[in-house]
Amino acid sequence: MDRLSEPSPFDLLDDAGHAFVDRVLASVRDYLGAHVSFLAEVVGQHKLIRAAHGPAQSAGVPVGMRFPLADTYCQRVLSGTIPQAIYDARADARTRDIPLTRVLGIATYMGVPVHLPCGRTLGTLCCINFEPHPEHRDRDLGMLRFLADLLGRHLEDSVASHALRRERRGAVQGVLAGGGPTMVYQPIVEMRTGRMVGVEALARFDTAHVQASPDVWFREAWAIGLGQELELAAIHGARRALTELPAEVYLAVNASPVTVIAADFQRAIGGVEPGRLVVEITEHAAVEDYPALVREVAALRAAGVRIAIDDVGAGYSSLRHVLEIAPDIAKLDMSLTRHVDADVARQAMAQGVVAFAERTRVTVVAEGVETREEAAALEAAGVVYAQGYHFARPGSLASALDAQRSA
Repeated sequence: MDRLSEPSPFDLLDDAGHAFVDRVLASVRDYLGAHVSFLAEVVGQHKLIRAAHGPAQSAGVPVGMRFPLADTYCQRVLSGTIPQAIYDARADARTRDIPLTRVLGIATYMGVPVHLPCGRTLGTLCCINFEPHPEHRDRDLGMLRFLADLLGRHLEDSVASHALRRERRGAVQGVLAGGGPTMVYQPIVEMRTGRMVGVEALARFDTAHVQASPDVWFREAWAIGLGQELELAAIHGARRALTELPAEVYLAVNASPVTVIAADFQRAIGGVEPGRLVVEITEHAAVEDYPALVREVAALRAAGVRIAIDDVGAGYSSLRHVLEIAPDIAKLDMSLTRHVDADVARQAMAQGVVAFAERTRVTVVAEGVETREEAAALEAAGVVYAQGYHFARPGSLASALDAQRSA
């Protein structure tokens, strides 16, 4: 890639990255007692001031200022024609005739190259004074070099992070362009009879170039601003199952609180026959506006949609969801169902959730049930419905229906 076409790490920094650069420049200025410290990038035949600390405007080096590279100290430092520290620039024969010495009034200059770990030279980390400072010595240059190395590593990290975000965005956009994730279905059964009462739609990502679990896909999609689109694509894909499911079997789809309150969500589930759809609200994203979520939930219920809270018992947020939203279904998290047959504390917790549910008319569904012993312990605790490998693994809708017919 042509050097001029490479992205500047400065353009890829987020707010935290810019704050880090500012702190480093403040440390340089304070430690060296400089009038102004600045970070300059070589851009073509110019030096561009990218960041500064101190009265940079009055010093003649405001952020965004460009200087012809041939006229600068930076170019001479990078080419090795002047040392990295000049303690009296007006008297030193190597610098007294440089126009910037007079224009900016430079008396003391210290500047070191900023290299990215990949080997690319980005520019220089510099500081200037308007009075000579002969007391500066090699240890000061050592500190400046250390901080320049720190900045180089930080800036390269910004390039790597940008490339990773671009790769992730491309992968998610590829899934969306292909119609969304592949949907599989896991039966939800009445444990006593084995009768299937519902299926949960689960997203799967069959891509050769990105091997990651669904949780990772959705987490990364939210990180790059495509989480809602990916959730809605999964819901659109899941809805197709309603045409094949028996009328008495409901379809459960997952949605974060942010997606539930979005205008596109109502359109995504519109037209579904009342009673056929359950929306499982996940706890993977914080709820910033509970009143708005409660209003949307009320509208969904008015349209005949039932509400489930996912991962109940896994954390504070799921319990708050239960209290604030008053769901129709509470999904008992697998952290409570796993090995429940051998753990008195888990049994007590399951019994507590069931007792609460009975008083509030909430149906409990246990997730992640993998053994006959776990199922028996949950039944003994009063849980009626469950899903998990003990009953059926997620698979095609046809396999779920076939398993039910043979049950």
